[in-house]
Parts: sequence; C-alpha cells; structure tokens
Amino acid sequence: MEPGWTLASLGVRRGGFMPSFPIMFDHHGDIRWYLDLTHLGGLVFTVERLANGNLLIGRGPRINEYDMLGNRVRQWPIPGYSSHHDVIEKKPGGNLIAAVDKDGIGTVEDHIIEIDRQTGAIVKVWDLREVLDPERTIYSGETVD
Repeated sequence: MEPGWTLASLGVRRGGFMPSFPIMFDHHGDIRWYLDLTHLGGLVFTVERLANGNLLIGRGPRINEYDMLGNRVRQWPIPGYSSHHDVIEKKPGGNLIAAVDKDGIGTVEDHIIEIDRQTGAIVKVWDLREVLDPERTIYSGETVD
C-alpha cells in the first residue's frame, strides 16, 4: 500500500436494507474516517472526491455534494432521471457527468447526462440505446437491463 488514505464506498446490509458508509482507511488498513449516509435511503455508488476536497454522491433524483463533516453543501435535482451509479467531476470546467435511469421508459441504466455545475441545467444527454442493441442476448435474465 502507498502511504496515505484510500476512499472506498461501503454498503452494510441490515435485513433488506443496505445503507452506505463511505470510509477512508490508512495504509495499515485502519479506518480513519467514515460518513453515515443512511438518510439517503439505501446503497450509494460510488462516492467520488471532488477537486475541492468535498464528496460527490448521486442517489435517486438528485446529485449531492457533502463536505468531510457530513454537511450537504450543494444539491442538483435531475428531473426526469434517477442516479444509480457513478457521478464524476468533468475536467476542465467542473461540470458533472452522471450515469442515470431515464424515467418512463422500458429500460434501465442506459443514459448518461452532463449537468452544468453552476446552474444545475442538464446540458447534454447520451442515450446508450442508440449505440447498444437493446435486443441483444443477455445473461442476467432481466429484460429491462
């Protein structure tokens, strides 16, 4: 391990509920910091560190920025979409790129949006159904994914 701390997303199952607890551990494996995100209502993928040191967290119909003390600093609603996995900070410029579900369609996890960090406006949408064959053979047995 390199010296320093490593940020990891951690979900802890409690019955049918899996809240998220992002953690930071040192090069000895000792947990040095964690954030309780149970108020978001379930598992969060993934927690990213922003250039300003804060954390970027997508969950459901919004993207959130938290400081290291667990205070929500900023929130970006994403009407018509639901965040399901990664949200990253675009460089240069600082806009946000999020993997999302689009509401009201028959498939899931197949859109990516760019959010203007200053205004919150959705400035670009990528519909992956235009480049991936939604009728392809799948192995999971889920016809919507």
